[in-house]
Amino acid sequence: MTERKRTWWQEKIHALQIKLGIGAEEGTFFCEYFEDCDRSVGHGISKGRKGDWAYVGCQYGEASVGGKRARVLFVGMDRPFLGAESEDRFLEYWDIQDDWRNSALNPRSTNPHMVGVNRTLAHLLDDEVLAEDRCEQFALVNAVFCGPTATQGKRDKTRVSNVSVTMKTNCRRHLQEILLALEPDIVFAHGKDHPRRVCMPFVSNRVERVPGLVQTEVWQGEVGSKPAWFVVTGHPAARQYWGMWDRGDMPPELTAAVELVRDRFSRSGEVGS
Repeated sequence: MTERKRTWWQEKIHALQIKLGIGAEEGTFFCEYFEDCDRSVGHGISKGRKGDWAYVGCQYGEASVGGKRARVLFVGMDRPFLGAESEDRFLEYWDIQDDWRNSALNPRSTNPHMVGVNRTLAHLLDDEVLAEDRCEQFALVNAVFCGPTATQGKRDKTRVSNVSVTMKTNCRRHLQEILLALEPDIVFAHGKDHPRRVCMPFVSNRVERVPGLVQTEVWQGEVGSKPAWFVVTGHPAARQYWGMWDRGDMPPELTAAVELVRDRFSRSGEVGS
């Protein structure tokens, strides 16, 4: 693999994850909560699904929202299933970065989560932002860093990971440190369960509750001492959302929330400076 230099933000998060012991490369995983988490799923966390790397695009912090720079972060749900080979191998940092970038670049990706990210960014960011840049201008971190061996979904061919409440609780402590380090201006929590819980310590005022197929909330808050906007919505891979992404549509409740945040952010000053 060609040697590449990490950006300042990538290096910051990579170093933090090594410090926390939640990296996915061999020798970087020594999470203090692992034994507790592993017991909670009957010692079902396989070697290749210990740890994960956050995605931090090469242009993180350069997104343009209403003519102002913004740091945009997505909080996902469980550690992703990236193929059968991930069950028995350590995932390298650049593997994760390339997987997420390529998935976000393709608006017809078979990964509904990244299709949702792509369409949300297309609606949030200024029109002149190219897709090639858009897929580099966000960060994404999963709310759970390990995964029990994935099982086959009952209704379709998707993989389902059996994450426990213990795992969600323990990982939340790591996630909140990563949020503080990324200093986001706009955060999308993709899931009403643990992604939402990760964000709640940072919010102070609910601005809007948008009814719809999947209830969506807009919150104001702070990450560290910096003002931030939070959109809490359903996971894009949810069956009711996926039909809309497949047609090229944005769910109306998410459209309304994105437009609200875009308007408020563009009028509130350049938070990310």
